[in-house]
Amino acid sequence: MKDQDREEEILSALNESQCAAVEYCTGPSLVIAGAGSGKTRVLTYKIAYLLNKGLSPRNILALTFTNKAAREMKERIARITTAGEAQRLYMGTFHSIFSRILRREGQAVGFSGNFTIYDESDSRSLIKSIVKALGLDEKAYKPSSVHSFISMAKNHLITADEYAEDRAATERDRNARMPAVHLIYKAYEARCRQANAMDFDDILLYTYLLFRDNREIREKYGQQFEYILVDEYQDTNYAQVNIISLLAETHRRICVVGDDYQSIYSFRGANIDNILDFRNKFTDARLFKLERNYRSTQFIVQAANSLMKHNERQIPKEVYSKEAAGEKVLYKPCYSDREEAMAVAAELKRIRHGDSCDYDNFAVLYRTNAQSRTLEQVFRRKGAIHILHPIKMKTDILAFILLDWRSSMTYGYIRVSTDKQTIENQKFEITNFCKQEKLSVDGWIEETISGTRNYDKRKLGELLRIIKKDDLIICAELSRLGRNLFMIMEILNICMKKECRVWTIKDNYRLGDDIQSKVLAFAFGLSAEIERNLISQRTKEALKLRKAEGVILGRKTGSRNVHLNKKCLQNHNFILRQYNNGVSIPIIAEIIGVAKGTLYRYLAYTEIRLPEKKENDTWIRGIY
Repeated sequence: MKDQDREEEILSALNESQCAAVEYCTGPSLVIAGAGSGKTRVLTYKIAYLLNKGLSPRNILALTFTNKAAREMKERIARITTAGEAQRLYMGTFHSIFSRILRREGQAVGFSGNFTIYDESDSRSLIKSIVKALGLDEKAYKPSSVHSFISMAKNHLITADEYAEDRAATERDRNARMPAVHLIYKAYEARCRQANAMDFDDILLYTYLLFRDNREIREKYGQQFEYILVDEYQDTNYAQVNIISLLAETHRRICVVGDDYQSIYSFRGANIDNILDFRNKFTDARLFKLERNYRSTQFIVQAANSLMKHNERQIPKEVYSKEAAGEKVLYKPCYSDREEAMAVAAELKRIRHGDSCDYDNFAVLYRTNAQSRTLEQVFRRKGAIHILHPIKMKTDILAFILLDWRSSMTYGYIRVSTDKQTIENQKFEITNFCKQEKLSVDGWIEETISGTRNYDKRKLGELLRIIKKDDLIICAELSRLGRNLFMIMEILNICMKKECRVWTIKDNYRLGDDIQSKVLAFAFGLSAEIERNLISQRTKEALKLRKAEGVILGRKTGSRNVHLNKKCLQNHNFILRQYNNGVSIPIIAEIIGVAKGTLYRYLAYTEIRLPEKKENDTWIRGIY
């Protein structure tokens, strides 16, 4: 096929707006792609268009945010062009492409090409050992908090040496009662270099330093990448944008695609200013808008537009749909989590009965995991609604609940004691076992916690609260449930009372509805009750003895915790500032190193956050 014919074939698959965005290749361009407007289509066809114009695959750099997105785009490009051309493209995530470059050029920043990449658990383990080695308070310098501070610094391209000189950073650390973060960062950087290792944030930081400080290397890759494409540009952070800017200096042929209306990752460093200010950085950039929505009905698009027009800073656009009008969007104000959950449950039942559909046709979206508990409780009280995934689920976008119509569920329960142990072995065992038994696992419950912890303080406790009759829990062995006999007995007794089943693989143990299980359940329940009575009796006798010895038990009269906590007092201004800025109380408590209950009481006693009562005399918010 002639190149001209091929070009016409490529462009014929696009609408007018998409076609204009694909054809412009002589300078920088910003493609604002509304939801469902064919963003991926524009990117894939633009790459195919460039290849048809004679550009070599190695001269095209395409950056995505997920491996899945890169894989899907390559598959689409292969169908339009050839598999060989698609495979030779420099296409992948920021981290995959930049780690590839660092393995070639790493010597310039002090690393050999076979460096190790630390994941989050590796980084936190290293930080924990550094905190211990420096003789710092391990409760104050929690690995997760320190890692978050260091990660934030790296994403703003601040090295360990620069961090120590950064007044704003050191002031923030002092306010957070962690003034030694700069020392930990310095030691962390040194230990990583010693081990020839980088974490994920380092990949961006050292790529930037590589290009900034090595002109020859920067020009080498600047010359190679004649055209740069960036997907989901609204989700880029400071480090990513600066690396892209350095690479685009040579040819200034860059196309970024995104939508300021869809910026949701500010919590992990994404900066919406990157897309809003793109035309300030590249003053000759052309703007293209993809405003037709191919995904949603007209009413949904109109509802979205009415909300988005209130954004203070935005690139104006009018998204429209040529699809059917569809059903009107139902907006129902609710004044409590419970009222909201009841309204959702009622609507689900109404639609199900009206349309004769099943619950597995529904999904419920919510913004935070904290909202899930009330929804789950109300759904279960309504009877027929069954939760497919009852345990908190984390996604990149939103938490969600999947609903299912099935009468029984199979859960795979996995527990390891430390981060050094892996869940994969247990998961492999359970998966193989289910294949043999012709079962499918509907939900996985995985946790890293000691078996000595009470089951009620674990995810297992949450599972035990929601399981129903005929549900099945499968685990590798009984010891996964708990580390002492009486705890295991108590758990199995709960399962028997709820008429659900427990199967273990290594022990070949089956708890079901047969007579043997019922006898075992009685024995387990009796043993657990005897153990509780013995503990209670021993406690009473010990307290009686202490009292006879003249020891005053309990708090002194009138000595309830009404004094102001010292740590809270020292951080009063910081607490007040963070609370007024909308930071959650548990997070503030973690930063200053106190229990959340302590902070709740401090806020109440200082009248920053007073408890309130409803008309029925129940607390809306107390002091916990």
